Amino acid sequence: MTDKRKNIYKIYWGVNQYRTDKRTGAIDPMPRSKYMKKLFKEEEERLK
Repeated sequence: MTDKRKNIYKIYWGVNQYRTDKRTGAIDPMPRSKYMKKLFKEEEERLK
């Protein structure tokens, strides 16, 4: 068969222009609040 594709698609990687930090890698986690620190501490004690 000599059928040719009518459409050829090209996909490009890009970062949204409205994203101010322009990072494409992993984003650092936010610092934990006092509440979350307390929860993690209680959970660690429970698992011991």
